[in-house]
Amino acid sequence: NDDPALLFVREKDLLSCLRNAIKIEQRLGTVKYHSGVRVDGIENVNGDSGSLELQSWVQSWENTTSLSPQYNLIIAAGGIYSLLRSRFAGHQSIHAMGTGIDSSSPPKNTLQYEWEHTKGQREATQVEDRGYIVFRGNAPKLESGEEDGSGSFQTWGEERSMRFAAVPFYHETEDIDDDDDGDSNSGDQYNKIHKKKDEEVWFATISDPAFIDAFKNADPTNAPELKQMLLEAFGSWHKPIKTLIETTPAEDIMYEMATAHRHNATPVFDLGRIMEFEMWQENLGREMHSTLPGDVLHRSSLPNANGKIAGRGPILCFLGDSMMTVDPVLAQGFTIAMEGGASIAESIEHILVHPSAASSGSTPVYQPKLLRQELLDRHYNRERRLLQLLRSTELVQRLAQPH
Repeated sequence: NDDPALLFVREKDLLSCLRNAIKIEQRLGTVKYHSGVRVDGIENVNGDSGSLELQSWVQSWENTTSLSPQYNLIIAAGGIYSLLRSRFAGHQSIHAMGTGIDSSSPPKNTLQYEWEHTKGQREATQVEDRGYIVFRGNAPKLESGEEDGSGSFQTWGEERSMRFAAVPFYHETEDIDDDDDGDSNSGDQYNKIHKKKDEEVWFATISDPAFIDAFKNADPTNAPELKQMLLEAFGSWHKPIKTLIETTPAEDIMYEMATAHRHNATPVFDLGRIMEFEMWQENLGREMHSTLPGDVLHRSSLPNANGKIAGRGPILCFLGDSMMTVDPVLAQGFTIAMEGGASIAESIEHILVHPSAASSGSTPVYQPKLLRQELLDRHYNRERRLLQLLRSTELVQRLAQPH
């Protein structure tokens, strides 16, 4: 009976724990950490492995590209607009599923060919605007009993999809910061400790077109204007809503449009076939736009003479918002990400201790075929859990945003 009805974890605390864990593994030599690097794609595919294309900025402000070592498994956790998801998720044509692409003799009906390969991909990567804005803030803790602020509450309005909720946030432990500057050698930062004050965590939602227009035209200097709009919209509501908004600094109020994916992203086991299609499409485009008579498909960018990539390439899995960004009405994106991470970890552990992989009693052997099947099975098992969450989300969504 003493367990909280709601458990809040600060994003900063989670990231601090993860970064410190990475640094420990880095010192042990099990992890290599790249700071200030963006993943632009997957290259150098051969067999069941491939490299990440890493783009970074050097001190001279020059843009440089390099390739990572080759990996058998790549986990994309790049958020709702993940580049790897937008490029590789959702391909469902017969060409992508393993029959290959013959670049020397393109299909007669090229429009049908393109439709088969990209229609599912476009649907899988589509992002929906859910039509409302979410505001979040941390206000100073109210005294017990002050303005009815001693407990949690959530209040729904009758118009404009308005909701306001608040939960007291208690800091019973001291705060240990990690090293945010990306320097893995500065271990002194581990000992930086400070005490946080208790707070009131609150959020508000609204679908008013005026707010949406203000959001789309937002810049850092109009934070006070948005705060004033919030006060005008919610200021007449019951205590302590007005006080919570007033005591939160304008620049600390976070706001974002509610967005979501239409579909989740299935693990990709045929990167090689998808990349063959991309190269076929690129060469076809060059041929169609060429003014040179008798121009043929450019094969210089293809791995070999017949345009085939050697192997299926690495497994590509999606995690968190990259796998599926859900409507924030139930605030379950964080939960889905943690569940997904645990599921992938269990999949890897399971195939490494599989009897067929460790029957000799020696160090478990990695077998890509086993991992492919394991990840696919776990994905479909998790889809049932995801479906339950989406049904709950849609139910609350119909009530919270009836229009």
